[in-house]
Amino acid sequence: MDSQDRNHGKRSRHWIRVRRVLTLALATAAVGLACVPLPDAPDPPPITEDGTPGPDAPNIVFVLLDDLDETATPYWDAMPATKALVADTGRSFTESFSPTPICCPARASILTGQYGHNTGVLTNGGEQGGWETFTEGGGEDRAVSVHLQQRGYRTMFVGKYLNGYEEV
Repeated sequence: MDSQDRNHGKRSRHWIRVRRVLTLALATAAVGLACVPLPDAPDPPPITEDGTPGPDAPNIVFVLLDDLDETATPYWDAMPATKALVADTGRSFTESFSPTPICCPARASILTGQYGHNTGVLTNGGEQGGWETFTEGGGEDRAVSVHLQQRGYRTMFVGKYLNGYEEV
């Protein structure tokens, strides 16, 4: 055995020891972190005897709008007063986030708190999109409105929900 082979063997044993020490250190840290108590979550607002939220429960108004970009909405020219009002008193959100750039998957995402691909709504219509896909995949059962209703809130929806919803 020449000196090069002996040095290779020493280096290999050295790295095996280093890996063992690192593994032990990481395992110890993981066990230590697992023992750290997490802060208690705040109690949800109490529900009164009649099933409504208590007096400390916040009022919630959720407004969802889309396609208001001046370049994306060709209808602004048909509504000059509205266009001026929005331009003069509106807000521009220059640092915002959308889980997906398509309206139905984005709406399904915000209504359920899931990424668009987890809601099953991948497009605006057809077999992988729209209201039918959302409801068939259980999206309405997971929607934020259901959770609010379970806490005693009255919820209401007005306007466009998802493309392809049935007539009422």
